[in-house]
Amino acid sequence: MEFKQLHLDQDWSAVAVFRNQYFWYEQFDAEQWVAFKKLIPVRHFEERYEVRSGDIPIAYVEVARMRSSTEPTDFGARVMFDTRLGPKAEEFVETMRFLEQRARDNGAKQLQIELKTEVPWTIDAIQSAGYAEVLRFWFSGLKLDALTFGAPELAPGEEILSMTQVIERMPDRWKHEFWRLEMDCAADLPLSFPFQETPFEEFETYLDDPDLNRDSQFVMLSPDGVFMGTTQIHPGQMSPQYGSTGLTGTRREFRRRSVARRLKQHAALWCRDQGMEMILTDNEMNNPMYLLNVQLGFERLFDNVVFRLEL
Repeated sequence: MEFKQLHLDQDWSAVAVFRNQYFWYEQFDAEQWVAFKKLIPVRHFEERYEVRSGDIPIAYVEVARMRSSTEPTDFGARVMFDTRLGPKAEEFVETMRFLEQRARDNGAKQLQIELKTEVPWTIDAIQSAGYAEVLRFWFSGLKLDALTFGAPELAPGEEILSMTQVIERMPDRWKHEFWRLEMDCAADLPLSFPFQETPFEEFETYLDDPDLNRDSQFVMLSPDGVFMGTTQIHPGQMSPQYGSTGLTGTRREFRRRSVARRLKQHAALWCRDQGMEMILTDNEMNNPMYLLNVQLGFERLFDNVVFRLEL
């Protein structure tokens, strides 16, 4: 097998196919995908490869220091094989050994990877390579033609606004408000590593992404204008019938007020009105957010499983 390093000035068309097979609910064309990656500042080690068997591309892989971990020795990998070729367990393990060495050479002490039970042979392969399961996320979908709820009830003075509406209301400080809200909510996510905030300057590049749908990013404001919580929907660029959920979270001081529930209801109704068919999300198996999703009508589809190897 050959590992051909990819750079952002190259043609990613072949590997975009593998990515879109794997993330069938959140597809991008090669140009959109590369443009998004160019927005993200490179602060640490990060490499991307096309994996070839002879002259045939069979996978796209990444290895990088984990951006959101406080530990500089925490590294992560992504591996997406061409699912049309069927199981490639030996090739998968060989690929992981290559990525382990690249991580080790650049200071890693552990490497983790997230895989889907939807592609079961990869789960068997990673376990045979000595990786241990550390987290499991239940991936579920909400069919929008079968919603059982209406518009959420808001207390006097409360509002749910899209990012577009927030920009109109507070043009000078909306970026900082969204950054601070997301960092406050993300700090309580169940993670397999110690959380480190994304610097504002880096988060700002995400907000400036021309492909970000600002009408599908929502926040709830308290009567005195404080951001209480957020939910985010990312409609697929090439698969607009699907919407992938980004972060949903509530600031600690506003919990137990059904903020997340009401935001999710609002977002689901918005998606249905746009003609979308399904919202997809994942939740750590012990996270109460999953039970909320079930109450709203989400159905479990498969699991995303995080595996780790000590190097």
